Amino acid sequence: MQSRNMAPVAIIFNTVNTILAQGAALGGISMLAGFDQDVTELIPHGSLVEVDPETKTLRLLRGGSGDTAPATFAHGQSETSPVHLKPRH
Repeated sequence: MQSRNMAPVAIIFNTVNTILAQGAALGGISMLAGFDQDVTELIPHGSLVEVDPETKTLRLLRGGSGDTAPATFAHGQSETSPVHLKPRH
């Protein structure tokens, strides 16, 4: 995928297994997983997001097509608030 410029810039998972993590690492693809909320419910299809693996945040920049109102997340997060990862113990 990398050689054909078809690889994703980042991969976002609610949960991840070792095979997916190894594939992302070997492909040089940023990956975020372990969110405290279900990202498939929070982020509408077709949304523009910003991924920052260093700070472990995903920011919704623009909702998907057809969205007329800003997305509102649980606990009062606005559409530009970061969705933080749970700490792993």
